[in-house]
Amino acid sequence: MGKHRREEAIDKGWAWVILVASFCVNFITFGICMSFAIFFIEFLDYFKESKGVTAWIGSIHLGFKFLIGPFASLLTKKYGCRLVVMAGGLISAIGCILSFFAPSVYFLYFSFGLTGCGLGLAYNSSIFAVGLHFEKKRVLATALTFVGGGVGPLLLPILFQYLIDELMWRGTMLITAGLCLQLCFCGILYRPLPEVYDTPVKVKQSHFVISEIFQTKLLKEVKYHLYLFNFLTWSMGIFIFFVMVNDFTVSSGISKEDSAVLLSMVGVTNVMGRLMTALLGNNPRVNRLLSYNVLTAFHAIFTMIYLVGNSYTTFVVLALFFGFFYGSKLAFIAVVTTQLFGVENLVYAYGYGMFAVGIGALLGPPIAGWLCDLSGSFTWSFVFAGSVTLAGCVAFHVATVLHDRQQAELTDKLKVTEHGHQEKTDALLKNEEPTGDADVI
Repeated sequence: MGKHRREEAIDKGWAWVILVASFCVNFITFGICMSFAIFFIEFLDYFKESKGVTAWIGSIHLGFKFLIGPFASLLTKKYGCRLVVMAGGLISAIGCILSFFAPSVYFLYFSFGLTGCGLGLAYNSSIFAVGLHFEKKRVLATALTFVGGGVGPLLLPILFQYLIDELMWRGTMLITAGLCLQLCFCGILYRPLPEVYDTPVKVKQSHFVISEIFQTKLLKEVKYHLYLFNFLTWSMGIFIFFVMVNDFTVSSGISKEDSAVLLSMVGVTNVMGRLMTALLGNNPRVNRLLSYNVLTAFHAIFTMIYLVGNSYTTFVVLALFFGFFYGSKLAFIAVVTTQLFGVENLVYAYGYGMFAVGIGALLGPPIAGWLCDLSGSFTWSFVFAGSVTLAGCVAFHVATVLHDRQQAELTDKLKVTEHGHQEKTDALLKNEEPTGDADVI
């Protein structure tokens, strides 16, 4: 009965409501995280610390959002998406309220990092929910969910810059806390799916929790380590860009307001790229693994090309190209994860992947900040960002080669098994045929 009810909930009915809720969760979580470049300039001016020290605020915030991935997986398995998303909204709001009272950069490490944790809980659970509520239309549903993550960075940077101009950064933190609380409303919409992740899991021993988080077959696969390396290096590069890009454009003579618009320009084509993935991703002729890797390589290249910008028009063009490749690639992540490791491993594979992204987010911006402080230029920061991302593309290519070999070996084994069963069947049929002597009798 439960299985039948679950099948009725897949790809139809309330699944689309969950899709809308997940769209909103992505809108809020990505919109806040990808707008940090707006706050970065304000923190530099207010606290008078170096770029390397100040960049840690963004790296901890972004890093914790993704580092919490495996724990979000466990909590989702145990309590379901509804409670986890609502808890995430509450925690992120508390972090923003505490940030309002921040006396130093070091306090923001904690308070804005707490906001990142809450956003991470809500974000990861929203992806799990969509992946489990859709099957035939999973590519479309996932891509549409990620479109929310493009619309947020499109609109919120301009909003945050306006609020900062009117209320300063502390007042903007309080408004951001109210926005985070909207995640609680989104969480209410997550109706439990029978016999999947909303059935409570009884945890009797502490070592079982450790087993749930760390002991998985995925970590024994070479291709999964390559997949994680790709996530690690990609996140280092992408978050260097999103933390430092506004400081770079302002230093190039662009005003703060126009720099915020440039960040929104990235959001415009980010949405277009995600929509393209939604429309083409279900096409069986599209090689999803190859598309994912090529798109990653292109936005790595445009990260480095961004350095040649010398006018507002040039920055607009570069921002549009960068956003398109970035958004197109992002919408493939959950689908690629499912293709490589199976839907049954989606929660854990994606959770570990987000953990790798978190480590990259923690390391990337401070390294770029220190490079900038030492060299007095943004050149090495952006070159480093693009180079490490391209290194991850090489690793992912090797992972796809290993995956293709595994699939080929599995297909050959199935053919051999089917051939063996056919031979046995033919032999049995031959033995049952009446002989000539039997006819005489």
